[in-house]
Amino acid sequence: MMLGRIGVAIDIGTTTVVVHLVEMKSGARLKTASRLNAQSPYGADITSRIQYCIENGHELLTKLIREQISSMIIEVCETAKENYNDIESISIAANTVMQHLVVGYSPNKMGVSPYKTTSLFGQMLPAWEGMPVNKNAMIYYTPSISAFVGGDITAGILAAGIDVAPEPALFIDVGTNGEIVLKNKGDYICCSTAAGPAFEGAEIDKGMIAEDGAIDHLWLISNDQYNISVIGGGEPKGLCGSGLLDTLAMLLDTGAVDETGRLLKDSKYWLTKSDVGEGVYISASDIRKLQLAKAAIAA
Repeated sequence: MMLGRIGVAIDIGTTTVVVHLVEMKSGARLKTASRLNAQSPYGADITSRIQYCIENGHELLTKLIREQISSMIIEVCETAKENYNDIESISIAANTVMQHLVVGYSPNKMGVSPYKTTSLFGQMLPAWEGMPVNKNAMIYYTPSISAFVGGDITAGILAAGIDVAPEPALFIDVGTNGEIVLKNKGDYICCSTAAGPAFEGAEIDKGMIAEDGAIDHLWLISNDQYNISVIGGGEPKGLCGSGLLDTLAMLLDTGAVDETGRLLKDSKYWLTKSDVGEGVYISASDIRKLQLAKAAIAA
């Protein structure tokens, strides 16, 4: 496999896509770009995207994700002042449905029992036509475990050192698709669930991905005062997943919500508010969506 001087590592999540520009010798990340997955209008989770493909074909979703990744590669290269023609190595980690779509395979067979895949990947394939990389570049697709435990989990197990961790060990990926892996007596037991996109800030009134302007942490300093951490340090624009969880924990601690998750005083709890009535808040419906996502993971 050619390595070259720079490469890209890509995480295709159901809700969020992240592209890292990497210096290959040291492994240092030079630049990172993240965006909402361009396929999101065609379904919030993998089940609804499979259904879209069954009804309409997969070609549009393949086109959208490829165009988005190409645009993000150009973005990180321009920001880092690098030439994308120098990129010879690409790795893609994603759930199995996202991997099928970016390669150009139909995911339809995964929508019905016995949930068969066209491939479980773990191989290198040439970069697709129009990808802004070296003409000889190859893409490594991380190996999936099953139709609903993908290459992102394989990569996560290795990155977290679960393969060498003392047993028993537990790996948890909390996202739009939630997965849990238990390592015990040399075996790996995996399960997955469609948790929905709330943990990633999607379908939340003031939700957003974890980028500049997102409240990512919130903590109490007294019973009615709290501090806010904002990614990038500027004015808060919304809440990403970790900010949502911190906010709900704070509301529980202060008694602003009861044990069922019901907001006691209003349908919204404002975290920031300007003179013209704009700001960041969490709503009653947001809390319900978080509860549904938590229930799926717990189950």
